[in-house]
Amino acid sequence: MPHITIYTSPTCLFCRQLRDLLASNTHPFTEYNIIDEPERLTEMRSLTRGVSAVPVIVLDKGTPDQRVLIGFESVSLEAMLSKA
Repeated sequence: MPHITIYTSPTCLFCRQLRDLLASNTHPFTEYNIIDEPERLTEMRSLTRGVSAVPVIVLDKGTPDQRVLIGFESVSLEAMLSKA
């Protein structure tokens, strides 16, 4: 199973839906709140080539197999997880 890292903000509805989906499927994940941790916003922008929209999902961050998904679409996420 890939390591999942998500970048979120507290008021984002899609971020909440993403957390709920990952938790309900018992996928362990690391979450970074870009509002409480502004340095994570800079990190997220480097992963997305400047995009500031949340949520951002990173599978296997920092590895050659790293994949980045901007935004939340359950179908896209499930497809990425099934390929892992």
